[in-house]
Amino acid sequence: MVTTMIISIPSVAILSCYIVSLWGGSIRFRVPMPVCAGVFAIVRHRRSYRAAARISSDGYLSARHLYVIGHFHYVVVTGTIIALMGGLYHWFPKMFGRSMNEFWGKVHFWGTMLCMNGIFFPMFIQGMAGMQRRLYDPTAQAHNLTTQTLSPFQFVCALLLFIFQIPFLINIFYSIFKGKKTVENPWEATTLEWACPSPPPHANFAQQPHAYRGPYEYSTVGAKKDWIAQDQA
Repeated sequence: MVTTMIISIPSVAILSCYIVSLWGGSIRFRVPMPVCAGVFAIVRHRRSYRAAARISSDGYLSARHLYVIGHFHYVVVTGTIIALMGGLYHWFPKMFGRSMNEFWGKVHFWGTMLCMNGIFFPMFIQGMAGMQRRLYDPTAQAHNLTTQTLSPFQFVCALLLFIFQIPFLINIFYSIFKGKKTVENPWEATTLEWACPSPPPHANFAQQPHAYRGPYEYSTVGAKKDWIAQDQA
């Protein structure tokens, strides 16, 4: 119980700070932004830690039942995979000097989000109903019959999840060669890494960059735009 709380409380506090920091901001919902929001939403399922942090419920849910499988995949596997996808969408213009297709990026993201929730959320219901993991024939237990009907739905979601990765892969390889050419700083970020050419040459920068200000100059009083890069005097 103690170790679970040590993990869950700081992580939820950090994620809450990330979400609150968006309040009042000028948010542009290009592909990397909803992907990041999806990571927040999924990892917020750490609230399932509350059941694992109570000895009375943890002994029932985690010992043998499917609940802990859903909990683990939400927190670790699903959040990690979507974070990797978001990182690729974000850094792709810098790596290749071309941007990925926005439409197919959103199709991939929303399809992936819906399917992942369709696979893992029913596991909470099945686990609380007493359905055990590693059971080759769930119908062998009478109390699992009511939740067994969720398994075909999970299978369909898993199949659709695989299908939704096809436009993602096509988008990657097509954009490497045929994607729209992008500027050095397509996201209008303020930090120095966006001052190097896209794609970066040997040694990254064409000339040594100079930092004239802090890394997060947004909404500066008297500025003509709402962001100023570090390398701008």
